[in-house]
Amino acid sequence: MNVPRHTHTREDEVYFVLAGELEVIVGQEVFVLRPGDCLMAPRDIPHQLRNSGSVDNQYLLLFSPSGFDEFLSVTAAPAPDSDDTEHEPPGAVPNAREIAADYGILFG
Repeated sequence: MNVPRHTHTREDEVYFVLAGELEVIVGQEVFVLRPGDCLMAPRDIPHQLRNSGSVDNQYLLLFSPSGFDEFLSVTAAPAPDSDDTEHEPPGAVPNAREIAADYGILFG
């Protein structure tokens, strides 16, 4: 999994790793977070993240102030039924990057 380089102009983003590894680049600094590690990406600073390990990772994302949840509501796709093995999982919303700009999220 990889989240491309982006900038939040309205909120700070905090990562708290529960399992596995998470590589986070904030500005030009690279951090490898392991279980129990926490890191904040301040608003207006470009950042990106990816699973840098060879096992699944789990982490919490916290945003302050609130408002990012509205972007997720607009762009989220429902998870497939756990019994549904015939269909591919839904992809990303095709215009998510354009929608992101309305919520103060800039890619690149």
